[in-house]
Amino acid sequence: MAIEFRQVVAGYSPTLTILNELSFDARDGEITLLIGPNGAGKSTALKTLFGLLVPRFRLLRTLAESGTTVLMVEQNVRSALKFADRALVLEMGRLALDRPASELLHDPNLNRLFLGGSVQRKAS
Repeated sequence: MAIEFRQVVAGYSPTLTILNELSFDARDGEITLLIGPNGAGKSTALKTLFGLLVPRFRLLRTLAESGTTVLMVEQNVRSALKFADRALVLEMGRLALDRPASELLHDPNLNRLFLGGSVQRKAS
């Protein structure tokens, strides 16, 4: 599976931007080396790739509107739901909810999931 960064902007606070529209790809079946001096953004790129840092939302929306698929993993759920089109909620390794993000933002199951409960499923 290829890894693709397209104009990624990310950093550690709103005023500390480390990745400035970073674009690169690591092609299928290749070992790609990302190198640079201390402070160049190598660790920030990896943290962004693995979801430990989130690219700026404005850029994500621009990418999505241009036809690029974006899968975002984010712990700040309420903030992320305001920007996402669709949300998938995992529970114990299974897909518990698959809804439009705007609908999920007000779903009581969301609070239950993040406060240690489980999704209450409708009887069939």
